Amino acid sequence: LLSVSHCYITAAEQAKFNTPIHDLDCRDARLVEAFTKLGVRAETSCNNLNSWTLDQARRAAEMPGGGKMLFIPGDGICVQSNWDASVHSAAAVDAYVDRTMQAARAGSPMFQVQAFSQQKLFVPLEKSKEINLNILRWLKTSDKLTGVNLLEVNLVCAYGPSIATALGAVVTPADRAMCRASCAEACRVLGSCSL
Repeated sequence: LLSVSHCYITAAEQAKFNTPIHDLDCRDARLVEAFTKLGVRAETSCNNLNSWTLDQARRAAEMPGGGKMLFIPGDGICVQSNWDASVHSAAAVDAYVDRTMQAARAGSPMFQVQAFSQQKLFVPLEKSKEINLNILRWLKTSDKLTGVNLLEVNLVCAYGPSIATALGAVVTPADRAMCRASCAEACRVLGSCSL
């Protein structure tokens, strides 16, 4: 799923299209076409997205050459981002997840849970490892994240495949091997290759 947000055009593009607009609607046909011409499926109707079952979404994401990818307008358009700039610790993430899931269960359209410590310039990797372990525990031992639509984490090398499995994804040994290879630097530097 490609939840596309924070869309804008550069100064050169502003001149090319003779427009004073810097922000670009993420549903703009030029942007969507950049994805669809590569075979990525797209759905820009929030009403459609919010009415689909998981099976309907899977079918809509099927690409002509195999695989599944779906472009959707994200944050602020079709997806409630639930961004909270004040979340900077594992305890704050815990409280944030509780608040966000409670509000979402009360009747939210498609939503995401940003289950990580918000960063300024650098991703807080050590915190991310601890937070991801907490997420894995919550998924295995509680209903804290039951019904989550889009779960965002930092440092997927730390428990990423295990979190995906706990959410119901099928993660093959080949997938784990690919993750381990892609995370080799994080494993060496941070000791965070807990898959």
